[in-house]
Amino acid sequence: MASKLQGVDHIRARLAALAEVPERLRSEVLPEAGASLLTRAQALVPVNTGELRDSGYFEVADGRLRVGFTAEHAAEVHERLDVAHEEGQAKFLERAQLEQEGDVRATLVAVVREAIE
Repeated sequence: MASKLQGVDHIRARLAALAEVPERLRSEVLPEAGASLLTRAQALVPVNTGELRDSGYFEVADGRLRVGFTAEHAAEVHERLDVAHEEGQAKFLERAQLEQEGDVRATLVAVVREAIE
């Protein structure tokens, strides 16, 4: 007597969709998160000449997102809490990351949920 397990095709389809999640994260979610995080950090960065703000970048490599600023004085301006700025603030990148962390987490959950539902 032969029997067919119910729902196997559905499970296979969901597993196939789940297998695509890492590529979707690399090609869609991480670049969108990087662009958004950089834009927010640039809005918070102290501006004198604009060099620091304009040195911002993001990249996705090996499944990781890196956001930063290449200006020589970036780390000093970011970390100096004792300096008052007319425009912007210290910890500009950290604050942007904290502000957007929940949105990125929700997007990651939505991508995985979409794949398994």
